[in-house]
Amino acid sequence: MQVRWTLALALSLAIALPVLPADAQDGGLAASLETIRDVGADGKPLAERKAAAAALDGATAADLPALWETLETLQIFRHNRDVERKRLDKQIGTLRRLGDGPNDTEGRAKKKLAEKREEVAKIRAEIDGEDALIESLYAAAAGAFSRTPADARDDAVAPLLATWKEAEDLFRRERLATLFGRFPTRTAERALVAALGDDHLPVRVEAARSLARHAGAAKPDASDTWRKLYAKIPRDLVALERERRKVHKEYERQGRKFVKKSTGEAAVVPKAARASNEKRHEAELRLASLDAVVVAYRELVAALHEALPEAARAEQLAPLLEKLDRTRKADDAAFLVETLGYLGDPAARAAIERQLSNEAPEVRIAACDALGRQADPKAAIALTSAVEDPLWQVRVAAIDALRTLGGRDAVDGLIIGIAKAEGRVIHDLAEALQALTGQNFHDNKVLWKKWWKENRTAYAGPPKAAPAPEGGDAPGAPGGPPTAGAEGQPGDRVSFYGIETRSKRIVYILDISGSMQWRLVAYASGGKAPRAAPKGERKFDHAVKELKRSITSLPKDAKFNIVCYSDIVRVWQKTLIDASPEQKEKAFKWVDGAVVSGATNIFDAVERAFGIAGRGARDKRYGLAADTFYLLTDGRPNRGRVIEPDAMITEIGRLNKFKRVVIHTIGLGRDADWEFLEDLAEQSGGQCKLITGKKG
Repeated sequence: MQVRWTLALALSLAIALPVLPADAQDGGLAASLETIRDVGADGKPLAERKAAAAALDGATAADLPALWETLETLQIFRHNRDVERKRLDKQIGTLRRLGDGPNDTEGRAKKKLAEKREEVAKIRAEIDGEDALIESLYAAAAGAFSRTPADARDDAVAPLLATWKEAEDLFRRERLATLFGRFPTRTAERALVAALGDDHLPVRVEAARSLARHAGAAKPDASDTWRKLYAKIPRDLVALERERRKVHKEYERQGRKFVKKSTGEAAVVPKAARASNEKRHEAELRLASLDAVVVAYRELVAALHEALPEAARAEQLAPLLEKLDRTRKADDAAFLVETLGYLGDPAARAAIERQLSNEAPEVRIAACDALGRQADPKAAIALTSAVEDPLWQVRVAAIDALRTLGGRDAVDGLIIGIAKAEGRVIHDLAEALQALTGQNFHDNKVLWKKWWKENRTAYAGPPKAAPAPEGGDAPGAPGGPPTAGAEGQPGDRVSFYGIETRSKRIVYILDISGSMQWRLVAYASGGKAPRAAPKGERKFDHAVKELKRSITSLPKDAKFNIVCYSDIVRVWQKTLIDASPEQKEKAFKWVDGAVVSGATNIFDAVERAFGIAGRGARDKRYGLAADTFYLLTDGRPNRGRVIEPDAMITEIGRLNKFKRVVIHTIGLGRDADWEFLEDLAEQSGGQCKLITGKKG
């Protein structure tokens, strides 16, 4: 489908290209552009094309259509090469697992893997080269525009504006919107403002980015344009956010319909399920575009704010602040607070700081994030109160913001927070303090306070190279890591496959799909599944042994739960359960009785775990929610409301936006999707461990 789209795009652009003026087709510049356009395997070498780009400095307004034609040629070529790169990346993922397996005795997979990696490296170099050439062409167009007399600039861009109005192709309108960002004329600005209402969201994104570029170069005498736009964009943002929520509900609905209509066999997808899957994919693409538009519009608001004279900023900001004060819906308030975070303005910062006392936890979390984004050290004092918030999710958000801000006041706040912290929160505090001070006292509250009292006055920010930890690193030593429990005994730390945590609120998410019956070193090859291993030698047995060891080490004041998943999801208990010896034994019996079969439904399992963690930030029980997940899988997702890894990362990020759960991931065996597990862990601040069963 992608190839067909690309071919159609190339044909449509070839048909619609503007006719070049005669004087633009003759001379040295025309020859240079022809050389630059000679792309592909049989085209001119990249070095020769770059040399030709160096001769574009003398371009004039009459050359703009020719420059645009060349830009389109390069952008199409770059797009096609990027499509090929993504295709090869998928092949590399498969070959990477095969080449590391014991069945690749002749090294064929390793050889193919090396070839594909070399090919991808070549394509990446080509794309980098095209990007440099594209930027050269943009610069040449901007130079031609700047050399045009001011009273003739609107006429200079008129042919391109006419092309834009006639263009029906999405890709063409999107790229033209980018180009007009280089032409700061009133005519171009009006066209870009009109493009903010384009039916295609990617065009809106590029129009917003181009307007932000215009605003960055604006003079005070153009402020009327920005005032009108400034008044419009916040309203558009609210409308976009409401549309995003509506589309997201449809995305969830179609995903559930897909799951309901699918059969248990991974290879069988009925027609009804395929229809729901197509609608789900459409909603997914719409969501991604809406997310991009929201970011671009927020960046535009920030650029508009900076373009206004200082005296006019307060007047323009007032309606947005009033709207925030009037808003009663927590989701809307959090969205507006996030938007204010893009503005480096004292009035915006003061409004955000007031939201730190909002009764809705998600608004307080959004306020912490917004203050961190503003990067104004003055916000550290206000964030200190959030470090002692009743909900740990808010405390964690405040810690992250203080770590971003840095400075003496930020360390003050972290030192205050560590006094009463425990579990997951004290881990985050210790990491933030180590990053800002270069010291490593782990969770030793006494040593942190003592060191800060002695060094606060002389503190000058994070050192370039952190010194060796003071107090020793031996477990149990003053300032060293907390003492771990002996084998089979509770301790101060918990670990699962070597990933340690101080958390006392843990959900274990365990894969029990059919492939968990295989040996750890086995993997699917040539479409054939290995034989099931004897009981005691299966990956499932390997995982259960480690799970029992981890649960045994939980301290008595901890709480935990277990989620097992194949094509369906099973939960041990409805809520987190006290880690008493009796409950641990019940958990062991439940896991031992699990039936290992079926497909791999990772997303629904994680979503159910979030349900255990709490129904949302407004949940009255949210203070007792889980703050850490251990997710174990041996395969790739092939069942559930969301299946594609990239889409799953995005959707789990949405689910976790205000929950702030750390997700540690464990890939068991070579069939696990390593890249997905690494990305998922990184997104939430977790760690990823890959267990292959291969020594060394």
